[in-house]
Amino acid sequence: MIVKDNNKKRFSFLSQISESIKFYPGSIPRLVPAFYSLKKIVTIILLTVIVWSFLFSVVIYRKSHTPGFEELALALNLKGRDFKHKTSESFKTIAIAPFRWLRANLSGDEVPRFNIDIKFKNLQKLIAKREQALKSGKLIQGDNDYVPAELSLKGKSYKIKMRLKGDWTDHLEGDKWSFRVHVKGDKHLLGM
Repeated sequence: MIVKDNNKKRFSFLSQISESIKFYPGSIPRLVPAFYSLKKIVTIILLTVIVWSFLFSVVIYRKSHTPGFEELALALNLKGRDFKHKTSESFKTIAIAPFRWLRANLSGDEVPRFNIDIKFKNLQKLIAKREQALKSGKLIQGDNDYVPAELSLKGKSYKIKMRLKGDWTDHLEGDKWSFRVHVKGDKHLLGM
């Protein structure tokens, strides 16, 4: 009676594949010298890919906001920085979403409605800045981006200055744009 079989039994996925290949007549000849096992070859390839991926990610993300690197990234069509930004924002949004839903649906507060009155020439300036950002893929902010406007809330009128908000175009795509609003003087709007 055999209680325990001490013969080597390989249960790894790669060994099963190699055994199944050997089973067929005329199987693939061994292209690599015998002192390299399949396990060593796969390990070396995986480590090489991991090391080079790490090195390229360091190069891509290390100086991602310097002007020279921006031009180089555009010339080489490197999309890693955008992907990193969008991925981290997606994970953050997914993690926070249930808490935002609970706060929005369980609080009895109404969302305040307000109106922004802006002159046509100032609106045209914001539209031109938006189109420029959509064309370049990024909003480049300057000191003269703010335009004067007037905000009306609960019967009160506030003088404000406003500009387009955000660095990336996700704030500008579609019909709902994001604005940075500063109230002029010592007044505050909704405690901000």
